[in-house]
Amino acid sequence: MESQDWFTALDEGDLQLVNELILAGADVNEKSKDGSTSLMVASFNGYGDIVELLAQHGADVNERNNEGNTALMMATENGFAEIVQMLMLYGADADVKRNDGWNALMIASLNGNTEVAEALLNPGNRSQYIEYGKNGFEEKDDIYLTLRADVNLKRYDGLTPLMICSQNGNTEMIDLLIKYGARLNDINHDKSTSLMLAAQSGSAESVGKLLQYGSNPHVSNSDGTTALIIATIHGCCHMVEILIKYKVAVDAKDISQWTALFYAIRYRYSEIVNLLLLVGANVNEVDTDGSTPLSLSLEFGNVEIVKMLSPYASSREWMLKQSLIPACRASNLEVVTYLLQSGADVNEMNSESETALMIASQRNNFEIVRELLNFEADINCTHLSTRNTVLMMASEKGHSETIDVLLDYGAGINDVNIFGLSPLMFACLNGHDVSVKLLLNRGAKINDVCSKNKTALMMAAEKGFTSIAQLLLKRKDLLDVSCKDGSSALILAADNGHSETVKLLLDKGAAKDKSEALIKAALKNHHLTVKVLLDAGARVDHVDNTGWTAMMYASKFGHYLTVKVLITHKSTINNLCYKEIERVIDIALKNGRYDIHYLLISTYNIKSRPRLKNSTSPSNKRGHVDPRSGSGSKMNGDVTKRTKATRDAPRDGTNLMLQLESPDNSNTPSTSSGRRVLHALGDDIWSDSSNILPVSGQIQVESTASPQVTVIHYVNIEKCKGVRVGEADNVNMAHSVNTIVGNGNINVKRR
Repeated sequence: MESQDWFTALDEGDLQLVNELILAGADVNEKSKDGSTSLMVASFNGYGDIVELLAQHGADVNERNNEGNTALMMATENGFAEIVQMLMLYGADADVKRNDGWNALMIASLNGNTEVAEALLNPGNRSQYIEYGKNGFEEKDDIYLTLRADVNLKRYDGLTPLMICSQNGNTEMIDLLIKYGARLNDINHDKSTSLMLAAQSGSAESVGKLLQYGSNPHVSNSDGTTALIIATIHGCCHMVEILIKYKVAVDAKDISQWTALFYAIRYRYSEIVNLLLLVGANVNEVDTDGSTPLSLSLEFGNVEIVKMLSPYASSREWMLKQSLIPACRASNLEVVTYLLQSGADVNEMNSESETALMIASQRNNFEIVRELLNFEADINCTHLSTRNTVLMMASEKGHSETIDVLLDYGAGINDVNIFGLSPLMFACLNGHDVSVKLLLNRGAKINDVCSKNKTALMMAAEKGFTSIAQLLLKRKDLLDVSCKDGSSALILAADNGHSETVKLLLDKGAAKDKSEALIKAALKNHHLTVKVLLDAGARVDHVDNTGWTAMMYASKFGHYLTVKVLITHKSTINNLCYKEIERVIDIALKNGRYDIHYLLISTYNIKSRPRLKNSTSPSNKRGHVDPRSGSGSKMNGDVTKRTKATRDAPRDGTNLMLQLESPDNSNTPSTSSGRRVLHALGDDIWSDSSNILPVSGQIQVESTASPQVTVIHYVNIEKCKGVRVGEADNVNMAHSVNTIVGNGNINVKRR
């Protein structure tokens, strides 16, 4: 017999075939792939006759499948009460939990199946207990207690069957479980009781039932939340009424120090607010943030709630002086109007020097702004520290509707704060083009300057607000105005890389400072802006007041893309700095910009190192040996020399050995303190402080010095493109190459 035939017979409920298979030797405890036994299959499908047949032939009633389910759980899940009772009488353990922590009674409680729950709690009558007592039980009561499900058994999270059914608002199941001894005030892992869970479900009937049975309404969970607070949060007015009848503490607080009244106000439950006030809820309670129910009502409440609380205010003066700003912050026009009509001080300032009009203007509550102005709010009031006006605040936020209202009521359109900023400048600084257009149409001065001598156009250009700049460019004389540091709108736009704004300014006729703007853009690697300026005629080799060109700055700071743009526009690399007397190629090399260094020498096809014409050369610096000088001068152990070199080997990557050989082949090491790496470029070889050797192959050098020294140094060169030499351990150095002294040869050979 195959197991497939066995389980097919079970699935189809074929009692006769199952019986025949059992007589033929079928294993009644055989499992399917998911671990289910024949008894589980029959119980799941409600085949009571087969269940009884299997049980009589020794089927294990407590066997579990892969998910931990038993036959009893499967029958419970599908509501087969008779099979549940039968399995219980055959010894099924009702308290076994499946893998997720649920047992049969919990499943029945969740499903609200009171008939199944009854079978689990009271499996059979006394005569049945006696009959089954023959199979191992000696006393009737022992049988009853053993078969019966534990009504207070908890799930992994502390939930009991009573909590589960309370959570679902099932009053019939509540009655049944309490009848069989369910404890009313057990708590789960967060210290919630069945009453709290019933309140959370929104079932006033379940709450009333539990209270009738004796649930404690005064306890709180781990967050300090009571059943009353839960009922209030869910807006269950009838439930609140029931709890109040049981004398709950209406001023009990949670961990935020909020009472039920706070929550009723927060969620605008005016009916619950009224109920709580009628039973004496304290309107002067203070939470952790210092808020009271009254102050909270101004922020969250509707006008009806504010009216309810107003008579309870401990100080009417407080309400009239400090209530308006919270109401404006909440954008509650009805409440604002009620407070104004009640005599609230329209110009009262808070601790941050803000008035109600300022708050409303910043929030674009233009209807509230209009209402405040109708009650004579001071339109010219300013912030104490910045002297910002309400119009400036609205302009800074771009609230065009509020700006319009304020201007209609006479706000000063050209007033300035302590920094000389006007409403127009605030709008320009923050990119609010609609507000800018409105202010311009209403008469804002376009050519005013702030304390830094910046115009609105400069501010827009600096931020890259091209559309605003276009609005402002009705006056061409603004284009070449400079601020205190000499920057024009063009320079500010270029310095910040706003290429579109730069293009607009150039198209509108900005002629001054193009070349200076080029240097600003190159300095910060704004290569697109550099291209726009060069295309517009900026001088590619313009020199600033320190003697530097755009190419020099780009080379120094490693701005590769900018260098490429400058090369495209034929920038020369032979200009020398007035102060540093270095060529661009030296700048790139000195600052370790090897990619730019190679780009320059390859682009301009440099074969020999040009000679410096100024005596103030790098060779006079400490630690620098200049091979281009005709005579040597020793400084701090360094020797200047002139060398000649030839290069025969191909320029490929290799490991090289550098050796300085003296005529008598002496191996006495140099005692010079200078630490150098050799360099080769074209026909020259020299030493300085940069760690680079852009050459491979064999080079012979003649030196004019006389000491007899030998220095050996191993260096790894990659493709001869100016690759930086690493630390000594990484390149297998014997020691650092010292400043080259001696009358001998330097041989560069393959290792």
